[in-house]
Amino acid sequence: MTMATESQNQVVKWNSSSQIADPNVPRDDREALKMYEEALEKSTMAQSDSVTPDDRAELFYNVGNVRERLGMNGESAYRECLALKESHNEARNNLALLLMRRGAYVEAVSELKCTGLESCENQINLGVALECLGKTEEAIEQYEAAITQNPKDPRPLTNLGNALIKLDHIQRAFECHEKAAELGGDTDATLRFNLATSLEAIGQVQAAVAQYEAVLKLDPLCSSAHINLALALQDLDASTQKDRIAYHLETAVELIPNDLDAWLNLGDFRLESVDDNTMSIRALDAFEKACKTKEGQFSPEAYLGKASALSQLNQIQAAIDAAKHSIRLAAAQQHPSHPDEESATLIAAKNLLRDLLFELRDNLSSSA
Repeated sequence: MTMATESQNQVVKWNSSSQIADPNVPRDDREALKMYEEALEKSTMAQSDSVTPDDRAELFYNVGNVRERLGMNGESAYRECLALKESHNEARNNLALLLMRRGAYVEAVSELKCTGLESCENQINLGVALECLGKTEEAIEQYEAAITQNPKDPRPLTNLGNALIKLDHIQRAFECHEKAAELGGDTDATLRFNLATSLEAIGQVQAAVAQYEAVLKLDPLCSSAHINLALALQDLDASTQKDRIAYHLETAVELIPNDLDAWLNLGDFRLESVDDNTMSIRALDAFEKACKTKEGQFSPEAYLGKASALSQLNQIQAAIDAAKHSIRLAAAQQHPSHPDEESATLIAAKNLLRDLLFELRDNLSSSA
């Protein structure tokens, strides 16, 4: 089975408070946006020196902030601000976060470095952007610098732990997540979730179960915690935890019906729990829904599960078709630099297809 979600990075939020505290600014964001845009229009027409470039830069900055809060894109406003005042680090930071949100990590790194800031917040964001570019070692340097800046902030500890997991430094990652959870108290579900994944990684499954349960008390709608808790319970003792495992897996697919991993895990669980045709039918239903998700139509695992469920229902020809499709998908996804190294899914699908073809041959021979 597949763990639903690994540890979760934290990015520092927008810096968007500069002018909103002004008593002359309307509390309603739409009114505020109208006021700022009108002020910009007047400043463009002004012939006196009463409105400086710095004043206009601040107006553009506030326009960007209000647009973001209204769900509009503030990027152009931040760029206008920086064109007027290159040293406006708050606008540059917010622009960088926007760039990260749309996946422009190279430009985001450039903008964050241009601020010249060495604050904890800037180093966290720079670390996240570098990590998204695959520069994990450089990201770790930024997180460690952020921890030096503010040792009591759980965010850089969280991100450092996540980065260390990628480098297989499991014990040190656990220590980071444990410390972050201590600093964050008992009310932060994300910190508890990350601690749970680290506990599983170092083999402390029972302790991980307790943390996932704590996460769900804080956030009952966290589908990833439902899935990971179910998988952890299976590792402990699947035979005595079937009802709890089923509950958490079924809750996960109810919460996010288009989650491929949720359906795959539910299908695998039902397939392994088969004691009659009813459970095989339910397993088939889960795998068919997995195949219909956006990612599932390209998932060899989804079609392999479907083939296995069809095989248990003695629908041999349909199972053969599903197994062949799984093989085609798995073969297409082989790494081009290692074409001879078959994935576990490809091997399993080929073995299943072989068994199904033998079974089909035997059925035809016995009916002849």
